[in-house]
Amino acid sequence: MIASLPGLQADFRRNNNGNQSDSLPLHATRGHSRMTALSLKELRHERRQVAEKMRDLANKVYAEARKFSAEEEEEWQRLNQRYQELAEKIQRLQSLGTDIPEFSPPVPRPVPASIRESARESSAHAWREALRFWIRYRLHGTISDRESALCRRAGIDLSKRELVARLPSDYETRVMKVTPGTAGGYTIPQEFSYELEVALRETGRIRRIARILRTGTGADLVWPLADDLAQKATIVGEATAVTPADATVGQVVFKAFKFATAVHISNELLEDEQVDLASELARWLAERMNRGTEEMYLQGNGTTQPQGIAKAAATGHTTSGPNAITSDDVLDLIYSVDPIYRRNAVFVMSDQVLAAIRKLKDTTGRYLVDAVRSVDDDETLETIFGYPVYVNPYMDGFGNNKTLILFGDFSRFVIRDVNEVRIVPLSERFAEQDVFAIYMFFRTDSRYLNAGSHPIKALRTPSGS
Repeated sequence: MIASLPGLQADFRRNNNGNQSDSLPLHATRGHSRMTALSLKELRHERRQVAEKMRDLANKVYAEARKFSAEEEEEWQRLNQRYQELAEKIQRLQSLGTDIPEFSPPVPRPVPASIRESARESSAHAWREALRFWIRYRLHGTISDRESALCRRAGIDLSKRELVARLPSDYETRVMKVTPGTAGGYTIPQEFSYELEVALRETGRIRRIARILRTGTGADLVWPLADDLAQKATIVGEATAVTPADATVGQVVFKAFKFATAVHISNELLEDEQVDLASELARWLAERMNRGTEEMYLQGNGTTQPQGIAKAAATGHTTSGPNAITSDDVLDLIYSVDPIYRRNAVFVMSDQVLAAIRKLKDTTGRYLVDAVRSVDDDETLETIFGYPVYVNPYMDGFGNNKTLILFGDFSRFVIRDVNEVRIVPLSERFAEQDVFAIYMFFRTDSRYLNAGSHPIKALRTPSGS
């Protein structure tokens, strides 16, 4: 994981046995912190320069009261793409300093690390090696006696054809044990499961704003709904009977749709001990899984697929045409959502739609998309009328009958994960290429918790003739 993180270089050190270790010494950790801060400063500086160029270009066009020429439109799209690339890099580096404990600023210690900490690091390194040996055994059928013994000490049964990564019940869970998995495999301990969890969060866009629900099984889960917004307390006299008002009650049923993905790995990479295969594998599988599930979380039909919020959300406002958007369209969408849900609301839209909104100004001449603001001096977000904006590639662009923007409280959109993720290696189909595949099976669903109050609404284009 260390060697693959953007903007960083691996700083491996030797342990007492002369083997490569992926743990960083204290001075190297401090060095990474300084490098991260320097990289963030440079990226933010370049992003400000790109934003200034975009504003200058837009101001020139508006001052001359004309439309963008073909060359100007091409330049605008180029600058907009670069702006998005920089924003994503900045977000990744920021998450590096807060979400991954290994890179948190270390607390200076006047004495060496404790024996317990050394034992923990040794155990984590041993398990990573054991994972490599288990894969090698499943592919080739043989490993050395020393490697077999290491697998046994790490709790990995060589006879099992699959491993089970048990995702934590919430994002704060850290301690996990090696126990038999329900799918016949063996549960992977803390290190890989936590890295897989971090990778799912970093590469998942809807996952950053939706509510995540983890369950131990994939059985149907019934979730009751109640629309109580219209009910309120009333004044009653002494000894006066109270007439109860029933809320509108409904329910949604969470399913568990099985998704599968695979990553091809060369035998040379498997044998390369300098590569942290466990960390790389977690990121590769999470990125591929998110590309499939994220599309369903937005565009799924809700029957044979997860329920997509872009299809389920009610229309808050419709634009006047299929290929344009105005500031009034955005305002009408905002005020179509009940105030109780606007307090925690966010925007979700495609990069194409955001690029169009960046050209819009309000009645005072200010652009709708605010300059990047700092939240708690740590996270950076773009906003429109004060609400955060999240770009998602699976949202619609312009055209007839398209969902351009989603706006509302996404805590009412729930992603249900079955917390056991199966990992299976396979080599037979790819033997002639000297590569093997690691398959990942993951069960998930998504549902919109809407009892009639419509906490999330959509800006859509007309259907056309």
